[in-house]
Amino acid sequence: ADRPPVHALQLNRFQGGGYAVGVSCTVLLSDPLSLARFLRAWARTHAEMKEQGKVAPTPMMQYMAYFQRPEICCKRIRSFPVDSVAADGVHAQTVLFRAAAGDPRALAAACIDRASEELGADRPSRFTLVVGPGDPARGATTVETSVTADGLKKGGAGHALEAADWGELGLEELTIRDLKPVHVSYRIVSGGDEGLVVVMPDGDGFLITATVPK
Repeated sequence: ADRPPVHALQLNRFQGGGYAVGVSCTVLLSDPLSLARFLRAWARTHAEMKEQGKVAPTPMMQYMAYFQRPEICCKRIRSFPVDSVAADGVHAQTVLFRAAAGDPRALAAACIDRASEELGADRPSRFTLVVGPGDPARGATTVETSVTADGLKKGGAGHALEAADWGELGLEELTIRDLKPVHVSYRIVSGGDEGLVVVMPDGDGFLITATVPK
């Protein structure tokens, strides 16, 4: 069976004007914070190139012809269903936290507990832990599967977790062609009935997403 790509970009044009841009990738390739930083850096670079007259004369929007000629679209573009529900039908919700430096595994357990409590959901017995590198140029993302919260040391309870806002990722300020988005949304989909924790180094601390099945 066909599997969704590890990275995908979707562009929709509305009949009333405007566009919707969707970017999707596996957390093994990029965590939400790294992806947001990349998009912001890309937009800044594009703006600088435009000011210096270095932008290609034929813009990317030439590909909008695909939307005007469906027969081309069907031949060259593969489409995958987009849904907030995992393939097995399990719904999930994600809570974003900020924490000072600490042990990522202990922080993950604390975030799973806090997210489950805030969402009124049962704490997942197992979850996948993804930890981003402090220095992307030298480090690597680590992944630990089937982690049990009870099996982690309870050191996370001593760390102050702060509720964070998705706006801290900064995509609301992303500017393309002198325009800012009117709405930005984020979604993390975990697999099965397991939870998912993504620990993202940010300065002297961490941004942490805790995704809990409901």
